[in-house]
Parts: sequence; C-alpha cells; structure tokens
Amino acid sequence: MHTAARGPGGSATAALEIIVTLPRLTADNIVDLLKNEVPKPRIAKLVAERGISFDLTLEVEEKLRSAGADDTVIDAVRSARH
Repeated sequence: MHTAARGPGGSATAALEIIVTLPRLTADNIVDLLKNEVPKPRIAKLVAERGISFDLTLEVEEKLRSAGADDTVIDAVRSARH
C-alpha cells in the first residue's frame, strides 16, 4: 500500500507492507480438515504451504488415517517442513 500526502510544508510518501504468516498445522488441524470433508488434495496443498508442527510417528499416522487420510495426505505430511 502506498500513500502520498501534500500540504504547505511539502509532500511525503509512505509504503506499508503487511506479511501474514500462518502457523504450521498440527495433527489435530489435519484431523479437523478431514472430518470437515475438505478434499484431500487441498489438505495436501495446505500441508505443503504451511508445514507441520509435529513428527509423523506411527501413532500420529494411525490417528490421521482413522480420520480419513489417504496416501496423498500422508505423503504430504512426510515431505512437509517442520
């Protein structure tokens, strides 16, 4: 966003940049997305974009699969940045 001002004392311009950083996904976030029937390719894309805040243990993988995760989601989680 750029703004300009002009007055008796002269003129000035200013720029503002807003950067929004979304937190990394938790396993519970992914379970919620699955339960809310968000398409699995979309979940995989979110995982790739935002990263994850957990390690994919066998227990976590079982939790995700129980919620409906398929190989697309699990592979995205395996490849995600921490």
